[in-house]
Amino acid sequence: MRVPSATAVGLVAALAASGGWEARARAASASPTFEATVSGGWRTSIDGSSRAPGFQAETGGGELFVGVAWGWVGLAAGGRGRGGLAGGRASGVSFVEAGADLALQLLLGERIRVRLGGEGGRTWLGGQTAWFGGGFLEGSFDVAQLGGGRAAVIFNLRVDLDSYVLDASVTDPAAFPAISTGVAAGFGMRY
Repeated sequence: MRVPSATAVGLVAALAASGGWEARARAASASPTFEATVSGGWRTSIDGSSRAPGFQAETGGGELFVGVAWGWVGLAAGGRGRGGLAGGRASGVSFVEAGADLALQLLLGERIRVRLGGEGGRTWLGGQTAWFGGGFLEGSFDVAQLGGGRAAVIFNLRVDLDSYVLDASVTDPAAFPAISTGVAAGFGMRY
């Protein structure tokens, strides 16, 4: 068994006596975040030579995010689901989308969180399904803080940019756009 040297013991004692170690430990500690939102949204084709140039879907759904931050930067993972109609109310077909997200999360002050990341999932359109993948940019803003700022009512705004991957099960390739964007906005809770 080795006995610590006098230099190491002295260094630890000096650091503890300085009092600065507590502030450094608090600054480096992880701060967890949980968000749940409900939102309305819209997805549309943006590729001019797309397989489905007139594709549009009106959606509603929800999203969950769990994140951890060290200071002003962190990581977040989540999942979301959206459902609605594609092609308009009169002749529309059912549209359901489920995806998972992984993002870099930036905390801009005490009230704003910005996430930039990747997403992937599956879309069901009528009787057909296709995989999608892409990225997103999302902002979450505290509207009213509760419990001294630990919890809050939030407003959430999100923009997606995705590509659909068609497999052999897709019988009508013109149903899914090659490149699509989605916009969603809603309210929820942060803890």
